[in-house]
Amino acid sequence: MIFSKEERTKGLEEGRRDRLLRSLLRNVFDVHQQSIYLMLRGEYVGWSSSSDDKKHQGDEHFRSEESLQSAIAFLSEGLSLVPLLQAAELAKAQPIVHWSFRH
Repeated sequence: MIFSKEERTKGLEEGRRDRLLRSLLRNVFDVHQQSIYLMLRGEYVGWSSSSDDKKHQGDEHFRSEESLQSAIAFLSEGLSLVPLLQAAELAKAQPIVHWSFRH
């Protein structure tokens, strides 16, 4: 059991509660972090050429250049596009006011 008999009757100490909370968040977030990583890696890896094909061709420069381009893509989208989309989601929750003027 997570809680001892004493903890169930007397309650938790603040430090123990905080350790449980940190452990829960760390464990839950790590699972989501791994899922997000795998999804993004799949999204930004070039599907047209596998690394095995390039090893046989011996074109190390091409793979390095491809890795650089994919890194630039996910960093720029992650740092600019994602906050923009989050702002749009927040704005969507607000009532929209439409003004129309006629002369």
